[in-house]
Amino acid sequence: MSPHRNSPFEPTRAHQPPKSPPVYVRVQGKQGLFCDPHLRADPHSLSFITVSAAAGLLGSLYVKRGGFEWEIEKIISLTPPCFETVKQIGRKTGGTRKNDLTRISVTYLKDLDYIIQARMVRNVEWGSKSIQNYYAEACRRLDKHQEFRTPHFGRAVYPLSQWDRLQASEVPKVGIDLDLDLGSVPFEMTPINISKDQWRCEFWRASVVHGVLSVPEALYAKRRPTIFAARIKVTPDRSRNPDGTPNPAFNPVEE
Repeated sequence: MSPHRNSPFEPTRAHQPPKSPPVYVRVQGKQGLFCDPHLRADPHSLSFITVSAAAGLLGSLYVKRGGFEWEIEKIISLTPPCFETVKQIGRKTGGTRKNDLTRISVTYLKDLDYIIQARMVRNVEWGSKSIQNYYAEACRRLDKHQEFRTPHFGRAVYPLSQWDRLQASEVPKVGIDLDLDLGSVPFEMTPINISKDQWRCEFWRASVVHGVLSVPEALYAKRRPTIFAARIKVTPDRSRNPDGTPNPAFNPVEE
């Protein structure tokens, strides 16, 4: 019998890195703003929290840079989307100078209440701990309400009012009576070149059924090699040429 058959931790495979058991976190807040990063008009929130915002929120609660990535499986909404528009001081479209400030309309969601179901996926190339250790430490910190930085809904001006880790038995199967076709919405920011701070926003066709947004695992499987490879810091060996022969111009003193 396989030693992993009765274990909640999935086995390591060549095409599938180790995963933790599901983590359930209920997050609540008074306001939130989830926008398309390419949107240049006045900020107008989507009707539902985005996957990237949910992953960033969990990363604010617990993160180990390069050790693992949060992968969202499901988001359950416990309140219907309710919008509110206010006038704020902001920059004009495309403005970068101080005198480009003007009054803009900001439409945000209010009275937010979600349950996020996610897993931690370890980077087998860089992670120094096993996924069991990451999972145990995350649960311990979440139960004590310890955080790395203030979690927020989309923007720092919309912090969470309350968050709690739930047990699987406390999570409802469905949310409110809400069916939405969100269309093409932001999925995740994938690094192209981290050293030059170059990123690419990926989109996916999302829909909410009975208050639940389910994320296909295939979306993460496609981007794992890219995100994990970008996290690895490789220091080139300047003492040798690309063909493996010694480099006569190498000076260890200058290094």
